[in-house]
Amino acid sequence: MMEYEYSVFRKEVDLHNKCCGGMFWCIRDICGIICAILTWLLILYAEFVVMTVILIPSPYPIYSVINMILFQTLAFMAFASHLRTMFTDPGAVPKGNATKEMIQQMGFRKEQIIFKCPKCCSIKP
Repeated sequence: MMEYEYSVFRKEVDLHNKCCGGMFWCIRDICGIICAILTWLLILYAEFVVMTVILIPSPYPIYSVINMILFQTLAFMAFASHLRTMFTDPGAVPKGNATKEMIQQMGFRKEQIIFKCPKCCSIKP
């Protein structure tokens, strides 16, 4: 049985795009921040409209309570998913991994077709 050495692919800790003491990944660009704020404002506006215009004045209290619980759960999940997506590193293709030695280490066969970028010598995902 062949064992492969993957230590070359391990990521080193890079604090370049980290915030909050290296706990979260985040790129601080103004366009992304504005889009995030607009998304949060839309969620808050939906909260306001659904709660004050639709559910609270409803003459059916059971209907209102069930829909409030459902809506609050879904709104929280939307907000939490958006935050998690913003603060998660999307990853990247490592540069220069299309050498013959690396391809053999990854377990590709010789006759297997592998597409690679001519500029950065990386295997295309």
